[in-house]
Amino acid sequence: MHESIRPTILVVDDSEFNRALLHKLLSADYNVLTAEDGGQGLAIARNQLPDLIFLDIIMPGLDGFAICQTLKTDNATTDIPIIFITSMDAPQDIQKGFATGAVDYITKPFNGAEVMARTKTHLSLKAAGEDLKQQNAILKKTIEEQELNIALARNILDFISNYPARYIRIGEGFALCFHAFSSPCKTEGGDHLFARKLMPNPNYPRGRTVISLKDQSGHAVNCMLRSIISDLTHNVLLNFQHLSLEKIVSTLNHTLCKTKLFKDDQFFTSITAEIDHNTLLLNFVSCGHPPFFLIRQNVVTGYPQPGGGGNNLPMGIIDQAEFKAGQLQLMPGDKLILYTDGLPEMPLRNEQQILSYYELKDVLTELVHKTPLLPVADLAEQLISHIANLCNEEVSATHNTSNDDITVLGVELENTNDVTEMELLPDDFQDIDDLISFAWTQISQELIRHDYENSDYKIQTALTEAILNAWKHGNKRNCSLPITVRWRFGNDFTLEIIDRGRGFNYRDLPNPTDLDHLLAESGRGIFIIKKLSSYTKWKSSGSHLIITFQKTRMNSHKPPSETNEKFNLWGTMLKH
Repeated sequence: MHESIRPTILVVDDSEFNRALLHKLLSADYNVLTAEDGGQGLAIARNQLPDLIFLDIIMPGLDGFAICQTLKTDNATTDIPIIFITSMDAPQDIQKGFATGAVDYITKPFNGAEVMARTKTHLSLKAAGEDLKQQNAILKKTIEEQELNIALARNILDFISNYPARYIRIGEGFALCFHAFSSPCKTEGGDHLFARKLMPNPNYPRGRTVISLKDQSGHAVNCMLRSIISDLTHNVLLNFQHLSLEKIVSTLNHTLCKTKLFKDDQFFTSITAEIDHNTLLLNFVSCGHPPFFLIRQNVVTGYPQPGGGGNNLPMGIIDQAEFKAGQLQLMPGDKLILYTDGLPEMPLRNEQQILSYYELKDVLTELVHKTPLLPVADLAEQLISHIANLCNEEVSATHNTSNDDITVLGVELENTNDVTEMELLPDDFQDIDDLISFAWTQISQELIRHDYENSDYKIQTALTEAILNAWKHGNKRNCSLPITVRWRFGNDFTLEIIDRGRGFNYRDLPNPTDLDHLLAESGRGIFIIKKLSSYTKWKSSGSHLIITFQKTRMNSHKPPSETNEKFNLWGTMLKH
């Protein structure tokens, strides 16, 4: 951005009235320069290098289109954002304006609030782009001066994007469950993904979740660097809540092309999806990426469909490409399987063939029909294992003998209200013992049917400790207050214990293994529960405990804990 304390804006318009009006509107917050014709505007732009230009189209001499084109071909002025502000509002004029390099288009008579909002947005985008350039320069210098630490690069990428949380709640009664598997064929690969929950805004009153899966070309260290820059830029753009998914992806592509980090033979494919928590509408932009699969009531469908929306060129190839989105209406119980091309290319090394889209769909359909209603986590694991067995490859979270990185992301829209519930009303210790045994008898039978035998002792211990805590510390041994026990099976087993007490500060629990707390009367039960379970979460100020047990799976990665708050670069805490 311009080095002065306040950004500088240039207004080029042959109308003295419009120049005066814009000057009055903008001068309270910005330094404003004006020019009455195209020649004067070019001269000022080249000499002063303003941070933003408002440009009229119809002017004597050079028109706005010619001025914009000239500025965009000059290295000194090419990065200055230009907003056309004109009475020409025909679609072909607007299209021509964007084609010459403008970033926005405001028609006259203009609204002052709109002008100020667009100004703030494009100055912020320009500042983010300049920060990105500085980071690029630092990265390039690091590469030139020393060998980049690959583990550090992975840590930086994780810091930027975070690993997807196991669950993202999207309203009362529904949650998105994520099961991610990633196995690079080298020390680190070019596959990278994130899932980010965005806060509500006027366009998304209940918020939305953005899912991104990218596959960088190549496997060298610079592939990791391109992954870092790609996800860093993507996450920055997500902070501009008024931008559509199409605009975010298009701007991401344009910004990355401008960095010059992608050489002629370097690019990445990607699938970016956005789920509206209110309508469950999924918008997606596929950029040269393999189709993803929707599994609904045991029927497998691929997207984008041939001739349908959402199919685009890979990223980093054409600077000014405009990317288009497709749409899909989700329903409770829907499952999504996203993957990189390493999955269908797994047979290449030993079998010299690549699975076609239809062959991969047939494999998935066979698995779905073999075990109807299979959770997406099990479905993703079985899909990987099935293909690996077909081509005699070894693929796990820590080992990959194939020729390419393999990433599979399973997503399922779970109904969290599909629970079994009972109420316990104990009179004394003996009574509560009997009630715990009764509850365990009901639960253990279902655990066997859902293949949780290996975790039964952990679940039984956690159930016992949670009910005892609810009775002693929540209900204060009041025999008139019930304890509610709920459980459900989805991709994981979830147990809920609800007392009628006033709650407690669950964020500041002492560690009973510390010397100072060895004799404490409370804290041991919760410590045991957290140790035995995959995740724990409290609601209602601590009177509602949710315990989740993730089934042991061969290729499982443990995502961020539901309750352990994790630093998030983008301003929110990752929680269940």
